[in-house]
Amino acid sequence: MKKTLSPIPDEGNGASGSSGVEATVSLHTAKENLQNTFQTHQLHKEKLGSLEEEIAKLQKFRKDYEHLLKKLQTLPDKASHEVMVPFGSMAFMPGRLIHTNEILVLLGDNWFADRSAKQASDIVRRRLKVFQTATRRSKLRRVPGKSIAIF
Repeated sequence: MKKTLSPIPDEGNGASGSSGVEATVSLHTAKENLQNTFQTHQLHKEKLGSLEEEIAKLQKFRKDYEHLLKKLQTLPDKASHEVMVPFGSMAFMPGRLIHTNEILVLLGDNWFADRSAKQASDIVRRRLKVFQTATRRSKLRRVPGKSIAIF
């Protein structure tokens, strides 16, 4: 059985052609709404992807800083440490770390300061808190309806 669409007759003034135009306009509006919804969906999908990348990057930084914190806590235990020192891009040679309680810390904007291992550990802990807060905010931005104004 074949179904056909016919314009709904206009009951108001008896003109039969106006309802077909209204149906075409309505169809065109629905098509535009569908396209806008699709574009909005694509934008949200891209934004979600960038948030996921940002969260992964922040978690990697946090993991690196946690590893650094463990090293900073064990470095001053001995006066020197035997290590393999990078020599160029492809080679390593045996070396020794001396003055293990003196750490050169990046303060920002290419400014460095000499700090003790304990002071450097405190700086790393503060930076870890910043990464944790940034990660939590990014995760909240990922969930619709959640506000980041609680911080």
